Amino acid sequence: MLKVPQDKQMHFLTGALLFAMLNVFLFEPFCLVIVVVVGLAKEVYDHFNRDKHCVEALDAISTALGGLFMWVLVYGRSVFGGTFA
Repeated sequence: MLKVPQDKQMHFLTGALLFAMLNVFLFEPFCLVIVVVVGLAKEVYDHFNRDKHCVEALDAISTALGGLFMWVLVYGRSVFGGTFA
């Protein structure tokens, strides 16, 4: 079984929750773009604070995947109707 590090799980969850919160106010594609930008911004922050943080591309990807997962749930629900999840 594939072991996903806890750090990547937290990034995924953060991306999913951020998307869910933004989706209350914004259209889904904008939410996804914001999630990706926030994930990238976090890694830029890490780059400039290397004494306390480590830059990892997989962190940004994990954050984006969390947002993408939620987008599929929301978009799939609007396309297929009813409950999709």
